[in-house]
Amino acid sequence: MTVALGLTSAGAPWRVRRMLELCRPYVDEIVLVAPPEVLDHCATGLVDHALGCSAGGVAAGARMRDACGSDWLLCCEDGDVPGLALLRALRTLAGERTLTHYRLARRWLYGGSSAYLACAPWRPDYEGQLVRVGAAAPGESRLLEAALYRGELLLAGEQERRRRALARERAEPEALRAGAPRAAVLVPEDWEGTELAAVPAPDRAWVAYVLDEAVGPPPTVRASGAAPPSAPPAAEATTGEAQVTLVDPAAKATTGEARVTLVDPPARIAARVVRELEVRVVNGGERAWPWRPGDGSPLRLGYRWHAEGHAEEGPRTLFTETVEPGAETLALLSVHAPVRAGRYVLEVDVVEERVRWLGCGARLEVEVSDHPAPVAVERRNSYRRQARAAGIAPRHARRLYRRWAASLCADATPLRDRRPWLTFSAIDAVGRAIGPDSRVCEYGAGGSTLFALERGAEVVTIDWDADWSRRVGAAISLQHRAAWTLELVPPQADGRAAALDPSDPAAYVSASPAFVNFAFDAYAATIDRFEDGAFELVLVAGRARPSCVRHALAKVAPGGLLVLDHSERPWYEPALALAPAASWARTDHRGPGPYAERFWQTTILRRTS
Repeated sequence: MTVALGLTSAGAPWRVRRMLELCRPYVDEIVLVAPPEVLDHCATGLVDHALGCSAGGVAAGARMRDACGSDWLLCCEDGDVPGLALLRALRTLAGERTLTHYRLARRWLYGGSSAYLACAPWRPDYEGQLVRVGAAAPGESRLLEAALYRGELLLAGEQERRRRALARERAEPEALRAGAPRAAVLVPEDWEGTELAAVPAPDRAWVAYVLDEAVGPPPTVRASGAAPPSAPPAAEATTGEAQVTLVDPAAKATTGEARVTLVDPPARIAARVVRELEVRVVNGGERAWPWRPGDGSPLRLGYRWHAEGHAEEGPRTLFTETVEPGAETLALLSVHAPVRAGRYVLEVDVVEERVRWLGCGARLEVEVSDHPAPVAVERRNSYRRQARAAGIAPRHARRLYRRWAASLCADATPLRDRRPWLTFSAIDAVGRAIGPDSRVCEYGAGGSTLFALERGAEVVTIDWDADWSRRVGAAISLQHRAAWTLELVPPQADGRAAALDPSDPAAYVSASPAFVNFAFDAYAATIDRFEDGAFELVLVAGRARPSCVRHALAKVAPGGLLVLDHSERPWYEPALALAPAASWARTDHRGPGPYAERFWQTTILRRTS
């Protein structure tokens, strides 16, 4: 099996050339996508396929794949530097027959080329950057601890990084990481208590050479254009980040049905945030654990928070690859921290769904703190900046601020507060539109369910998640349960779904990576059971929203409302275009809403004819 390096870069030509020199001995092919001035400096003797682009057009993954003639492609951007252990393992990794991609451990360099950020939100950070070129759709993947060093924080100054962070926050206002906006990773200066780790010795000289023009080449640098060796050199015996361990399926576990180990377990987590934890799992049983729910027994990774004699379970995490008996896998467990501060015991275990917990889990004492992730940007100033950008009048912004700040307290949730998770102005409009004898249909159960029932409405909920729906049902008071109908419609496994466009209302797929191989045809079409004009309100806040809008429009009564949450996402516009202006009046409610630091948009369509 052959491996290619694919590099997109509009960066300094000297840096691009040094990156290519580093990788050339370890790959069979190099594809470079760059502006003409970079190609002129770097292509000779190093590049097999040179693809031109403008300085701002370096995101050319499709063109790179089309040009690549190898079986696997290592995708890198300007400032990325693969660790030597990763390079030396590439051809061995490419021999894997069942995987379609590897997710590599990114290490964010900071303060210089010899150290990287070793704490949340920069670690763990895995990206699928080693991909099988001929795969028709994403399939099984493996997390690989081999390092890919990221130089973005070194190559741009603080002010430039702040500008990028603001642009990314506007594009993804609801995207959070470790309790803060995902784009906050670009500004470590705003975080307190950051931890650094040293780049291992085998990588240090090469990282410095690629990223610092003043640094001369290491003694092992090959001459430009020299032919690559027939096989990669043997790896030295090293420790820490530089090692790559390939799992031997014949190495049997000896501690029962499973062995679960937390990698870098945290001692402290902020309340209400979602953290990803690295978990190493060994299958010590006699049967394989399939990576998809539809393939045999539904085994997943689960967790429970223990405190004061009771336990609270969190959402499950699917394995990304089939784990054979005796084999080991690395997983990223998405952990939702409790809403109340205090001392907890976190238990992580393998769960056979609807049957049992295997009882082989890891247990860890964790301090859950009152405060969110330690970003030094003051909350009120952030609110004011967003209100100005949204064009909200200062007096109205001050009134909304009290509601917004109260919703961010540790124990506030949509179920507890019995209200929808929409922007505040949209919540008010929905509250005015429904009352006794109203009929409501919603895609996605939650606080909106309780909100509508307690106003006397009859509610039909369409959801895919049985566990979450049971939690919502348990919160409905006895006098309102007769007015609630639950339609539970899980998605169907479909290997073709990954190739479809989630913005297409006829595609029936979700943009979430968690549902890359699932289709929501039956889920979206459930509303078709009801007559046209059956509902005074249809709320679309679940999965595959463009497809749900497609089916829901005809079911709204004249004068009724269709509500689409997070309509600032550009891929929802094709669905909104299905409602012609002659028959629908559109109002965009952009601004603050509960339980989120960042503003977003809820669109309400009122049927006029």
